[in-house]
Formats: sequence, structure tokens, C-alpha cells
Amino acid sequence: MSSVGGSGGAITRQVKVGVCVLVPKASVAGELAKEADAAGVDVVGIADSPASYPGTYPLTQLVLSQTRRVLVGPMVTNPVTYHPAVHGANLAALAELYPGRVMG
Repeated sequence: MSSVGGSGGAITRQVKVGVCVLVPKASVAGELAKEADAAGVDVVGIADSPASYPGTYPLTQLVLSQTRRVLVGPMVTNPVTYHPAVHGANLAALAELYPGRVMG
């Protein structure tokens, strides 16, 4: 926790730590996420670069399935490679499977 104060009193806020995963193989993402979860990292973001790396949503599901508490989701994506409705459908399905752990 950190406190920021002024003349009117302190405002307390929690600091969270996150990592972004950009890996050439899906298995590496799962292993990195398990280590991050065990180390106390709060957020694991999945980078989206479909021309060079594995798919964002399969990796997101893999990371969610191999961790217990971290918040997980795409860090950067665009509406050209996936229609916005596809993003929404993928995130909604993941949120149903992993309540409270999907960011999007």
C-alpha cells in the first residue's frame, strides 16, 4: 500500500505489479505465468501479434488454466486482425470460465 497526502489527509491506494508475455511458443507462456503467479505478480498480460506469435486468446486461456489468482488478458490488440465482436465474445467466454480473473 502507498499513501499520498495533502492538506486534506492521506489517500491510500494499492500498487499492483504485472508482466506482459510475448513468447514464440505457447508452452513458454504457461511456464512463465506459473512462475509469475508463484512470485506474487498481480497481472499477466498477453501481447497480440498474430503474424509472429501464438494467438492471444488461446494463450490467455492457457495462462488462466495454469495459474490460480493473477488477472489475465490481452495487453494490446487491434480491431483489424480481429473484429471487435470477436474480442468481446472471446473475453466473455473466458470471464464465464474464470470469473474475476479476466481483464479486457
